[in-house]
Amino acid sequence: MLEGLNEIDWGRLMGAHGGCGRLPQLLRSLVSTAESPLPPQVEEEIQEMLFHQDTPYEATPFAVPFLVEIAGADVPGRAFAMGLLGAILEFERQIPNARQIVPWSASSPPYFQTESTWAPDEDRYVRLAVLGAQSVRSGLRSYLRALAAPDQATLGSAMYLLATFDPSPPITEALRMNLLRVNDPLVRASVLWAIARGDLARARNLVDWAWSSGAPPERFVAALLLVEMGAPNSEGIELLLDCAVGNAPQTQHHRMDFAAGDTIPRALAKVRLSEEQRARLLPTLVSGFELGKRWNAEPLVEIVFPEPLHEGTPLNEMQVRVVRELSRLRQGMSSDERRHFATLLERKGVTHDLL
Repeated sequence: MLEGLNEIDWGRLMGAHGGCGRLPQLLRSLVSTAESPLPPQVEEEIQEMLFHQDTPYEATPFAVPFLVEIAGADVPGRAFAMGLLGAILEFERQIPNARQIVPWSASSPPYFQTESTWAPDEDRYVRLAVLGAQSVRSGLRSYLRALAAPDQATLGSAMYLLATFDPSPPITEALRMNLLRVNDPLVRASVLWAIARGDLARARNLVDWAWSSGAPPERFVAALLLVEMGAPNSEGIELLLDCAVGNAPQTQHHRMDFAAGDTIPRALAKVRLSEEQRARLLPTLVSGFELGKRWNAEPLVEIVFPEPLHEGTPLNEMQVRVVRELSRLRQGMSSDERRHFATLLERKGVTHDLL
């Protein structure tokens, strides 16, 4: 097992804190016998090297094939390996057009010979993520087999990992069949989201169950999905508002990363918010936008301008800040982006200088 591990010069491959010379020893610890339990720091050190702060590093795509092999074996580190693989795959899935930036035909990750070549590159993280994710997907059959595991750690990690895959009928059905076997509500929430991505209409019964009987993370996902289904309720909208302004700690977890970015703002942009609700939400969204969170620009415009303005209507403070920030950002926008936001503002009756 782990054949070829020593053929890679791990010391020259950079992790979060330098070379990864210790990685072979750490990976071998994951396949040690059950009579030799893992040292408590092993998983943490591997995570720090390969995916510190939810970010892939130079060594990550080289290590993924070995993690896939571990995930397919009955070894102590199996659950940890699948959890880490799921986080890597989820990172790649959140990057818009990632697979167009880095073609799937790429045969191997970039091998940087020295630390000095580890230079800033705007596509670097995308390339590392896509190349790592390509290897993660190669182990699909192993992850499906892991659903038969009797222990919750392996089952939960396998379900979480499968939930990060692109939807397909076999994966969606496997997730549906095993959802209620999982004890971890964070995993169940991620799986519920994945099932709905695969077949929103058939997920309605599970969504209703999650809203009425689920733990807080599941209720959060159910609130999002009820909006997508065109059936929001007032309590669910309040929950999403709490999440958006940071008052809902159940979303602050790597297994809830599907809720990152503009997911919540987009959901809230689809419902009619009261003036009080908008007043509670907008300071957080506008401040985040001004700090560089461009992903929430489109739903933010929809929320800050709920109705088209009549000619001559003055902008309020939040509207002024959003228009000013879009104007400031126009130099960094592509021509298509500028046209898109110009059209959006014009539909709202707002004067702009984006074009």
